[in-house]
Amino acid sequence: MMPAARAIGAGTGRRVLVHVISGIGGLSYAATLAAYREAYGLPLRHHLVVMDSAPTCLRLTATSLWPWARALTVSAAGRFPWPDGLTQALFILLLLVDCLYRALLRRPAVGTWGLQTIDRETPGVTAPRRLHMYSKEDRLTHWQDIESHAANWRARGAHADMELFAGSDHVMHMIHAPEQYWGAVGRAWRKATGPS
Repeated sequence: MMPAARAIGAGTGRRVLVHVISGIGGLSYAATLAAYREAYGLPLRHHLVVMDSAPTCLRLTATSLWPWARALTVSAAGRFPWPDGLTQALFILLLLVDCLYRALLRRPAVGTWGLQTIDRETPGVTAPRRLHMYSKEDRLTHWQDIESHAANWRARGAHADMELFAGSDHVMHMIHAPEQYWGAVGRAWRKATGPS
């Protein structure tokens, strides 16, 4: 993610909006924040983070294993010559092996590292406003995880806006209700960049 960090540049004064889509997008965002901090020794100054169907559950649990494996299976669709059910079973096995490996080495799970990196910013100083886009019909990202993450962010004194969509599945909110989606982004952007 170093090229993305360098493209933004140090202390540019630019208005920056980050758009995170799904859990993998959240990990890419975390990697960009870490790369920027490594390159410039400073936190990335950005105004708004739109989190579409993100963040996902922190830990691999009995209830989060299925959505994680399903998300990986969907992203790999058509890349293997066997049925999706076998692909999903292989991803479940891979996730369990990774979990065991990290536990033995006492390393945090990738999702935990990602959220710790995302939440490292100091509310009111370096932390951007957040806009969470989600629905209760999302089969991969549980709406309770998103609401909990936003509540924790607010409890630290930061700003988190919520936009709940009716009837849209994982990362389909923009397609399902484009006016609602882009209207929410516009409102959050004006709040993030307008006069204090």
